[in-house]
Amino acid sequence: MTKRIDQLLAGFADGDAISQEARLLQNALRCAGYESDIYAPTETTAPAVADHCRPLSSYANTERQGVIFHYSIASEACRHFTESSGKRIVRYHNITPEHFLRGFDDQVATQLRDARSQLPAIASQCDAVWAVSDFNAGELRELGIQNVRTVPLFFHPTALNTHPQASTLEKYGDELENILFVGRMAPNKCVEDLILAFGWYQKVLNPMSRLVLVGSQWSCPRYFAMLRALANRLDLPNVCFEGFLNDEALIACYQTASLFVCPSRHEGYCLPLVEAMCHDVPVIARHEGGMPEAMGNSGVLYESDDPRELASLIDHTIRNPELRESILRGQAERLTSLRTRDLETECRELLTSLD
Repeated sequence: MTKRIDQLLAGFADGDAISQEARLLQNALRCAGYESDIYAPTETTAPAVADHCRPLSSYANTERQGVIFHYSIASEACRHFTESSGKRIVRYHNITPEHFLRGFDDQVATQLRDARSQLPAIASQCDAVWAVSDFNAGELRELGIQNVRTVPLFFHPTALNTHPQASTLEKYGDELENILFVGRMAPNKCVEDLILAFGWYQKVLNPMSRLVLVGSQWSCPRYFAMLRALANRLDLPNVCFEGFLNDEALIACYQTASLFVCPSRHEGYCLPLVEAMCHDVPVIARHEGGMPEAMGNSGVLYESDDPRELASLIDHTIRNPELRESILRGQAERLTSLRTRDLETECRELLTSLD
């Protein structure tokens, strides 16, 4: 019988951390001798990457050694997973608490509520649960789920190795200090906290500065509109909403950034922190969720809710060359540990442990 392990996702898109990991896992599985395809609903698959993914409607309960289900929200993929033959593995990326979305997108909030309520039943039917962080694993164990193993998010440090977009380099490569955020424009990211801090930083500490926000406006349109309204109300023309960017433009943003700041209040891991490190950008992140694990004792973590304190931290990090060099050395050590991961060998060992 042909060896086969497939993957199921609730959605598949370029620039999405879960989708990126699925493609890395697919490559590792194929290198390990398995046939492997990725399945996601057509309506939540981005046209630009549709060639790398099969429609969920074509997923059949055929003979296979196993299936990996990337779980973060309720979707039709849940049913296909529970009805699958072979070993069943949940890849747990965390579920955003529904309260963040209430009032912004009640439909998504309901999907998140349903995903969390279904989690114990789905996990109890699995042969293994692979959490992307200890934070996620702890959440699962609190629900009484025992077959949990922490397997950090699969990521290759060369994932964004391409030429930067010249027009974006020209746009942001001037004398201004660029503070960068990359991520979904969703309420749990608390981008408004960063806008408030930047307002204080620019008006009081450094007028020669700019806040660059990269992330699709379609993740949560009402929230995105609120962020734009906030920037306008604070009279901050140097808050630049870039929307979704292709790899070339995104790399240009990283290369012109003085600092990367993530104010999120809920993350299972947070891949953009690692991407920023790969481009030698000092990272500041809120001490929440799986972000300390993603940073691996590097970068700067903060806890204050006061935008003035975050503004001061931003200013100190940018103005102090010794601190900056210290942060970059720590981040380089973190990247060294990531580069030593052998994804194919790790994948083989994970699957062998299920036999």
